[in-house]
Amino acid sequence: MTDGEKREIRVELESAHFNLSAHGFRLWAKQYYDCRHSFTCSDFSPVPYFLLCLAIELQFKAVHLEQSNPAPPGHRTQDDIKNLYWHDLVSSYRDLPAAYRTLSPNQYDVLKKANEVYSKKGFEYVNVHDAVRAFSNFPKLEDLDELATAIMTALPFVLPTPARPS
Repeated sequence: MTDGEKREIRVELESAHFNLSAHGFRLWAKQYYDCRHSFTCSDFSPVPYFLLCLAIELQFKAVHLEQSNPAPPGHRTQDDIKNLYWHDLVSSYRDLPAAYRTLSPNQYDVLKKANEVYSKKGFEYVNVHDAVRAFSNFPKLEDLDELATAIMTALPFVLPTPARPS
């Protein structure tokens, strides 16, 4: 080829599929988790419980999306995951791949206790029955904090391998 001579270069790119919803769930889970640790209140508040449970929920849902087959059949969308689990932390945890179900029996008990309140939106709305019982149906906040920390660190974000179109 000489100076001034033009040549055509053609590059063909293959498409890739990444589930950005999973990344968004992870990002927001971390933000809710961080918000809990910057939240202060001199009185009792359900807000830290809610923030921790929401962080846990989004971490679990991120794993479900990441583990979903990126192409039909088997592909699950954010709406599929939402409609399957709603706010049920225990069901979502039970359906994680075995490698992700690493909670100790004590941690699982904390998850179940938190789920009894969280799945019914009990950390979001005032419930006189909870107050009359001095919120004894709530898990200890320290235990829920430890659980959320374990989940946030044990379920790291892994960029999935893109699926090749068939």
